[in-house]
Amino acid sequence: HGFAEKKLYYLPNVVDTNYFKPLIEDTNRDTINILSVGRLEKQKRNDRIIEILSELKKRGIKYKAKIVGAGELENELKKQANNLGLLPNLLEFIEFTSDVLKFYQWADVFLHTSDFEGTPNVVMEAMACGLPIVTTNVGDTQELVDDGITGFLFELDNTAGMVNALKRIANDQHIRKTMGQSARESISKNRSLFTQYDNLSSLYRSLIY
Repeated sequence: HGFAEKKLYYLPNVVDTNYFKPLIEDTNRDTINILSVGRLEKQKRNDRIIEILSELKKRGIKYKAKIVGAGELENELKKQANNLGLLPNLLEFIEFTSDVLKFYQWADVFLHTSDFEGTPNVVMEAMACGLPIVTTNVGDTQELVDDGITGFLFELDNTAGMVNALKRIANDQHIRKTMGQSARESISKNRSLFTQYDNLSSLYRSLIY
């Protein structure tokens, strides 16, 4: 658009880590809680989530899953899930709510399967709540998720990889804990409100001096 680079200043999206935080409780149970949050529309590929959950069921992984969101594909997705035997015991659809924090704190892992994104705030919120992330490598997810440290990144067509990652997380409580802690630490260090204060201060100083 003809603007000089020196005229531009990047302010990344941030999250309130005082609000989005883990719920400390005993997670020593025989099921894993899987969460996805997002609009029920084509871009978000909730159909891919349902395929992954179906494969986990075939492999005998014990889990409970929730998809939090609303949109035009709700009925279609529920029909898909029902045909695959996921409803009502394994998967629950929940409309958007202002109290989404309780779902992050319920979960053990966050599953994100969009075809394209900008900066997905839901991934940052989940990480702030101490959740390991399993996600497609789209938009800024590669800047947010350190593959193998805070979660796992996969190309769009690699649903098998996402299934294997979830199986690994389900079977290894140590991985869930260490990845979740690393995710929380990463967001607190790089994408919290406090880092935004520093970013803004730097911007204002550059304008003044």
